[in-house]
Amino acid sequence: MSPRSERFGLAAVLLIYLALQAALWGYVTDDTYIHLVYANHLLLGKGWVFNLGEPSYGSTSPLWVLLLAPFASGEAAGILAARLAAILAGLLSVLVFHRLAGRAISRPDLRLAATLLFATEVWFLRWSASGMESSLAVLMLLLFFDALAAAPRRQSGAFGVGFLAGAAALVRPEYTLLCALLLGLALASPRWRRRWWALAAGIALPLVPWLLFARLELGAAFPSTAAAKSRGWQGWAHLALQTVRLLRVPVSSQVLLLAATAAGTAGALWRRRRRRAGEHVRFYAALAGVWALALPAVFLLRDVQVISRYLLPVTPLLPLAAGAYADRWVRRRPRLRPWVLAAVVLSLVPNAALFATRVLPDARRFPRELETSLGRMADHLHAHGVPGARVACPDIGLMGMRSGLYVVDLGGLIHPDIAALWHERGYREMVESLAFLDRRGADYLVDRHPVPGVLAGPRGDGYLLIPIMAQEVSGLGLRNPEPVTYTLYRIGRSADAEP
Repeated sequence: MSPRSERFGLAAVLLIYLALQAALWGYVTDDTYIHLVYANHLLLGKGWVFNLGEPSYGSTSPLWVLLLAPFASGEAAGILAARLAAILAGLLSVLVFHRLAGRAISRPDLRLAATLLFATEVWFLRWSASGMESSLAVLMLLLFFDALAAAPRRQSGAFGVGFLAGAAALVRPEYTLLCALLLGLALASPRWRRRWWALAAGIALPLVPWLLFARLELGAAFPSTAAAKSRGWQGWAHLALQTVRLLRVPVSSQVLLLAATAAGTAGALWRRRRRRAGEHVRFYAALAGVWALALPAVFLLRDVQVISRYLLPVTPLLPLAAGAYADRWVRRRPRLRPWVLAAVVLSLVPNAALFATRVLPDARRFPRELETSLGRMADHLHAHGVPGARVACPDIGLMGMRSGLYVVDLGGLIHPDIAALWHERGYREMVESLAFLDRRGADYLVDRHPVPGVLAGPRGDGYLLIPIMAQEVSGLGLRNPEPVTYTLYRIGRSADAEP
């Protein structure tokens, strides 16, 4: 394949990516609105707050908030900016991936094949369309490894590698683990040990100022979501169950790439005694391998309820590694080339099936149901809510954007004390007992339950829950497809029901 043909092939891959993003246009999650509330308040000079006057660390991606802030003058402008920025970050990710593949894969056809597999990975496509920071997180990972590959040829390469790792930690907090692994493995490498201080300085430049700001102004160096979405050690049986659930994500779309990577890694380790790779290659491969295993391991040990976007900082390494191993196999045995290309086609099948049967229908359904449930309730409270009132809600993004009320976060993302309460008592018990009112008073409650209005009526504790409206949604996402109903209640006293 000539360089010109490869460029045409890459252009075709980019067009395929954009076409699939166009099909998903309009998809948005409630979490997208959380970033936009922070961005809007930042633009207005209100500080890093979700509720006005109350600094909080409920956004996992400070860099994403800063990027969106100039465009977050209103809901429509903010959503448009978030979608376009996320899709652009995904587009740049495809370009950087292809450049990175050029360093590891010698055959142009296999480089393009690996790039196509990356660009059409179903979970990457889904989250690139959502307006979330996920595609930017992928871009930062690829830029980091590209800089790491080029570092030996650049005088300031070590500092640049560290800077990208530190900046990545401002996109997703999980990248602080990558920073730690980078510094730890550098101590074990003679070449990188001499450049350790340059790596550390690069990491510190973007990361330390933010950590100091967050600790002093927001009360915590790391986002509250880290505690809200993890539960700690739950025993070996639970760990095994969570491992199976976690593996469903890469297996659903990348099972052949997982198999190829595992086979290639096993073969490389087996041949290590006979032929040792250069130190830089060993360091590069070791960091990629340890990172790919360490991040899922931390999720499992902390019992994080893993969804597909949490693994995006790892999954781009699979098509890259599988392509590199396939390139080596084909160079040794050219007759394998048709089989490798057939495997590429087979790898596209599960992605296409998932995209058509699950991701695309959900992307069209979810925004519509979000609007008719939480959106309608937020609009009602904005129009009819008591000024200065508070609404307790488990999904706070759209409610915070539209209601104009103080939001009590039942998910604990912006209120760590609420997260501690439901970890202690269980989410359902916390809501049904109204125990959260002892921590944060509220005048309205939005409850999620299969049965509408299940909490309505007078209670033994003197409270009275008066249903205002209810709306069923088909599910809360691909992982939780069971129907659920949002019910908006006014929280009053039993005396309110007396004539």
